Amino acid sequence: MKIAALILLTVLFAFPAFVKAENPANNDTTGKKCSYYLQTSYGASILFGKTSLSSFSIVNGIRVNRTFALGLGANLEADANRLWLPVYLHFNVNLLKKRFTPVVIIECGSGVGLKSMQPLIYGSTQLGLSYYLNNKLGLLFAWGWKTYYAVDNDNLFNGLVLRGGLTF
Repeated sequence: MKIAALILLTVLFAFPAFVKAENPANNDTTGKKCSYYLQTSYGASILFGKTSLSSFSIVNGIRVNRTFALGLGANLEADANRLWLPVYLHFNVNLLKKRFTPVVIIECGSGVGLKSMQPLIYGSTQLGLSYYLNNKLGLLFAWGWKTYYAVDNDNLFNGLVLRGGLTF
């Protein structure tokens, strides 16, 4: 049921942006013009000694060129006891100017635990692979390291993250 809800959310958020991009020149990732950037993904995290999380994330921003994108993102992450909502700056760097490229993703920001209303500091560094199907749509697979710091009770959560998604 959770997976179906996450897929539905992706379609609701991503499809309108995909349809709007009727002119390929507006989303051309091969040129030097800035264009709209949207990334949606599902993920799983294993926070060592604490819990595992499932997550849905969405990033909206600008793609400066085929190599670099900058955006503002939000994750909704949950396990049996917690529901977290970090909001963050998202830096995306494609290492090659090709359809199939390694990618580096850096995210940093803050958020809140929705059940506990506890403030959080969030950071994530990921390495991955992107494959662009055309000028409008790419696939993303990434893995890396995620950190949550709960400010009120001085708890630090570190762990591995695995994510798959779409880039528009």
